[in-house]
Amino acid sequence: MARLVVAIIVLAVSAGGATRLVSLYRENAALRRENAELRAGRPPAPASAPRAAVVPGMSALPRTLDPARRKVMLDTLAAHTGAERKVWFQVDQNDRESSAFQKELEGVFREAGWAVAVTGAGGLRFKPGIRLLVADEEWPGYASAASDALEAAGVEFSSAVGYRAYYDEQTAATPGWRGPKLEPDQTYVLLIGPVG
Repeated sequence: MARLVVAIIVLAVSAGGATRLVSLYRENAALRRENAELRAGRPPAPASAPRAAVVPGMSALPRTLDPARRKVMLDTLAAHTGAERKVWFQVDQNDRESSAFQKELEGVFREAGWAVAVTGAGGLRFKPGIRLLVADEEWPGYASAASDALEAAGVEFSSAVGYRAYYDEQTAATPGWRGPKLEPDQTYVLLIGPVG
């Protein structure tokens, strides 16, 4: 099933379905944030300030967390009480905007007491946006907590499970195929691609 989800995401993006996927993701993220607020006994947070529109072929403004969004993310991460609290980032460190946003996110994770590992792109060129790739079919609790924190802060991203098996299949079936490789102990990764 996870391979199918990853394949659908790849096909949809490559077939020009990225706009619809982003729209569906935004709706899903908004509903998940509202649900989390209601479960916590708080009224849903007001919608964040509108973002600059992204015109095809043009970059959006640099990504950043305003103080309110940063606090919501920090509080969500700090509330995770599991024994394991780790995040892995992969970013093209030559892309200033992506690298700056990754460092901003990293700072929030570190302040919340999480262990952070960062690697470069390894010569890969990431597609625009942020992707959370989970190694196995099941999300570890701390990966879910990281996802919840990003959603609570209004950080847009897509996610897929079963990435390790997908990676193995692709490298075996397609000579020359390259994708982010997860280390044996790595259960997920946040890929920070360029903005719009």
